[in-house]
Amino acid sequence: MKKTTKYIIITLVVLIVLGAAAAALILTSPKDSEDDASSSGTVSESTEPALIDKTAEDVKNIGIEDLAADDSYTIIPTETTTSSGDTEQTFTIEGWDDLDVLYSNVKSLADRLYSITPTKKIGEVEDLSEYGLGSGEGYKITMNYTDGTSQTFTIGNKAGESSGSYMLYEGEVYIVPVSTYLKQSKYDFLNKALIAIPTPTITATDGTETDSTSEINSLHLSGQNYPEEIQFGLSDDEVLAYDITEPIYAGMNSGKIDDFVKQLQNVTAAGVLAVHATEEDIAKYGLDNPVAVCDYTMNDEHHVIKLGDKTGDLYSMMVDDDTTIYTITDSAVTSWVNIEVYSLRDGFVRLPYIKSVSRVTLTSSTGTDVYDVTRIENEEKSTETNTFYDLEVSKDGKEINYDYYQPFYQMLLAISVLNEDIQEPQGDPILTIKYDFFDGRKSEEIKFYADPASERRAVATLNDQPTGSVRMSDIQKVLEAKEVIAQNKPVKGDEEESTTSELESAAE
Repeated sequence: MKKTTKYIIITLVVLIVLGAAAAALILTSPKDSEDDASSSGTVSESTEPALIDKTAEDVKNIGIEDLAADDSYTIIPTETTTSSGDTEQTFTIEGWDDLDVLYSNVKSLADRLYSITPTKKIGEVEDLSEYGLGSGEGYKITMNYTDGTSQTFTIGNKAGESSGSYMLYEGEVYIVPVSTYLKQSKYDFLNKALIAIPTPTITATDGTETDSTSEINSLHLSGQNYPEEIQFGLSDDEVLAYDITEPIYAGMNSGKIDDFVKQLQNVTAAGVLAVHATEEDIAKYGLDNPVAVCDYTMNDEHHVIKLGDKTGDLYSMMVDDDTTIYTITDSAVTSWVNIEVYSLRDGFVRLPYIKSVSRVTLTSSTGTDVYDVTRIENEEKSTETNTFYDLEVSKDGKEINYDYYQPFYQMLLAISVLNEDIQEPQGDPILTIKYDFFDGRKSEEIKFYADPASERRAVATLNDQPTGSVRMSDIQKVLEAKEVIAQNKPVKGDEEESTTSELESAAE
């Protein structure tokens, strides 16, 4: 044999021996790391006999004690009803019959505990703490069976294998497959998807269904963050879908609704702090005096959410009549946990749709002017689903040119709110605008009062509720135009005055 070939063979033999030694060290050395992913990793077929060899029917209960956390719970058999109406054997947590338990997860853990076959036997060891099995370490499992017998063992650290954890049973250490659910909190067995409101659907003539738009029927905010409680709900107005009714009466910015719907239609907790909370628990987490309470109805489904103390980026939370205390991230409640009413409202005092208003009455120091409106159906522009109207306007029985009335009406709507400085008006109003409606809904009345603190400002009320401050210059424009339109003459607006899509829609 050539010398070179001889050296190559010797080198290969040495490498093989070293590789085998390294593998042996890896396979038997303890390792502090996370548990195996539901024991789904690939391991070699075991030749060891089963340590725990029972069936689900043999189990009376399974006691699980986290020795390091000094926490424990008990798994018990139960039955659940499937979607098809059949009953099936599964497992739950003792005492949680009234809670929304993730039964399949509990069953997955139980299945791994009443039937255990080791992948490797290590035997007796001198230092159990190296395997996470020392005093006050690991998870003590007590299997109690229907025949009155029991078995006890402890699960420690994850082993060096691709899957498996160390198990101490009858004085000897083994490597066994373990469910990851063992090393999670018992609260992880609770369903944290707390609210899921279905989106309404629209059925077409051919029977197909499509998603419609979710609506918040009503919403009320209270708690420490709301010394002045906020209330809003659906509006009768054709332009703005929602009205704020507390602490002011005003149209709501429709763009804000999407934020509320997004965070309130589906609510998922981040974690659990306590189940079957006592009064002491509720006080401990600040839920006896919540920072915010959201009481709302969406798509005709009602819920109440309470937020308590905040730790880091998590609020404590309770939902409806559930006695469980959850946590939720602050990013999941930004739309409602601490908002100002002014940020919700529309920028105008009111935007009644021009074709819904049957009469406009204006009162000032110069007198009262009443404009009566008649709607005439335009058959050419009307469709099966939408009726289009032309309007005729009169004052004291005399026709008012609609081309003069329409820009004057838009001027009335264009009075915008400057801020949420809510104050009670003083004295008599300098201008009153009253709207009556074709559909018979309650009339709406806007009054403007001089602000004693500023000659450039006026105080506005809507249906006798303060709604904010407006520019006195806007009121003066209307007062001047009031005298012009009364003579059936065109009014002159501010050509540089900006408008919004809502304003234009209301006055078209």
